[in-house]
Amino acid sequence: MFLFPIGLVLGFAIYSWYWQATITMYSKYRMSSVIWALILMMFAFSSQMLEVSDPMINVFIASFLLMSIVDGFGGLAPKHVVVSGRFIRAVKYADLAKITLIPVPSLKKPSVMAVFTTLKNQSFYMKFNKKLEEIIPILNTQTENAVQIEVQNIQQ
Repeated sequence: MFLFPIGLVLGFAIYSWYWQATITMYSKYRMSSVIWALILMMFAFSSQMLEVSDPMINVFIASFLLMSIVDGFGGLAPKHVVVSGRFIRAVKYADLAKITLIPVPSLKKPSVMAVFTTLKNQSFYMKFNKKLEEIIPILNTQTENAVQIEVQNIQQ
């Protein structure tokens, strides 16, 4: 009974791992992927959708957690923005309408929020622990200067 879900979850983890391997500049890891997986598993066990006595439950849980851990990574790849999350893994730079960069004041590390808006008016955001001056040249190179890059500042 668990072989199909295990295969599906492992297949998705490998698919996500492939996109992760193409990243040249990583964004900050999104812990929400793991947190939501744990909440979902707690719900499944408390509602008795999953039971500890089920065969292969350990393999399923390990596969599901692996998929959730891998899904938290995102960043910039040579031809795509690799998005952290389960539904859309990669967005081609050609499908982007604009990129908005927002330097975030921080005492510890430099930090920049990037909002990627597609031609279909979908938005994805990432946070980078880099200086704005480091990110802009990388984005210009990756997008081949074909995407509008806008820099905004946080009003204090």
